[in-house]
Amino acid sequence: MSDRPKEEQYFLRLEQMQNRRKPYEDNWQETSDLVNPRRSMWDDRAKQHQTTAKVGTKIFSSKAMRAREQMVNGLTGYNAGPNIDWQEYRVGIHEFNQIPYVKDWLSECDEIVSMAYHSFGFYDANEEFINDLITIGHGGMLVEEDIANRAIIYRAMHPKEYWIAESPNGRVETLYRKVWYTALEAFKRYGARNLPH
Repeated sequence: MSDRPKEEQYFLRLEQMQNRRKPYEDNWQETSDLVNPRRSMWDDRAKQHQTTAKVGTKIFSSKAMRAREQMVNGLTGYNAGPNIDWQEYRVGIHEFNQIPYVKDWLSECDEIVSMAYHSFGFYDANEEFINDLITIGHGGMLVEEDIANRAIIYRAMHPKEYWIAESPNGRVETLYRKVWYTALEAFKRYGARNLPH
């Protein structure tokens, strides 16, 4: 265990993850430029020009974009689309799933979750998430509660804003996310008591 303060350990771990990912970022930028131009803003400096910058200017053939769109439509339409029943809740013991009251309760749970997916933008975020999976090989979806509005927020994070590390068995064990807030946004999100002075 390191004697360094926890904050310093966190930043050191982030730096290691950034260095490990750095060699791939140019390839991801080029792939995004040519195949998924909506996600082509990889440079933080480009963010300030995001409203005026033209995307898609490097595309010379639309074949790769059409192939990506077809794959996204296939994956979302046949696996987790809004027009199909793609989920079903069950309890771990198979015999319990046959008990009438348990079946009714599980069916109600299915309906509530399905309604939440439809109402709170899951399918839009899922489509962007799958776009990222196809384009660069991984994607991240942020799922947050909006307690004040009794809502769930689904948002596909741009791959440039987070770094992941895997355990030896291939599961994501660490995720760092870089988010920029204005002072007002930070105040609204965290409150005055939770901000540095």
